[in-house]
Amino acid sequence: RVCAHEASLGLLFAGVLEAKPIVECFVFEGEADSPRSLETLARRRAEEHAENALALLFRPRDLARRAGEGLRQGFPDAGPVRRAR
Repeated sequence: RVCAHEASLGLLFAGVLEAKPIVECFVFEGEADSPRSLETLARRRAEEHAENALALLFRPRDLARRAGEGLRQGFPDAGPVRRAR
């Protein structure tokens, strides 16, 4: 995970240098209990990251509305930070 963090920082730096967003998508072996579930997780996470990239380009307000909702890429959602009153 340390290497992934360093890779993430490198991608962030490259994005700043180029003034362009770079979508990163990491999946770790320890996140799944079998090769099949790891494949499913990787596919779902990549698809959901791609959907977020499209939203960033074409529907940025949608992303702002979903902030703090606990949405997870590849796993069930965690729920909002605060419950509506």
